[in-house]
Amino acid sequence: FRLLLARDQFTAVGVGLGYKLLLAPLLILGVGLLGGVHGLPLTIAVLQAAMAPMVSGAILADQYHLDPPVAGSLLGIGVLAGFATVPLWNLVLG
Repeated sequence: FRLLLARDQFTAVGVGLGYKLLLAPLLILGVGLLGGVHGLPLTIAVLQAAMAPMVSGAILADQYHLDPPVAGSLLGIGVLAGFATVPLWNLVLG
């Protein structure tokens, strides 16, 4: 894992991580609350949505030449950031 991205790639990584680690769990939380879901099912759904990006997505991006440096950075940074954001989401839901 090397963080050697062009300036325009930093934006893509930032948007991808913002969506995956912050916006997606927030959307799931909102939809769950609007749907009357509470307790453990809501907690599980939000925490699953807050998990780091998938390895298989990075592999597919590499195989089809879909900006592999961005995919690899999303995966690497996302896993590390997930160690902080998932517990924070758990505290929010607590």
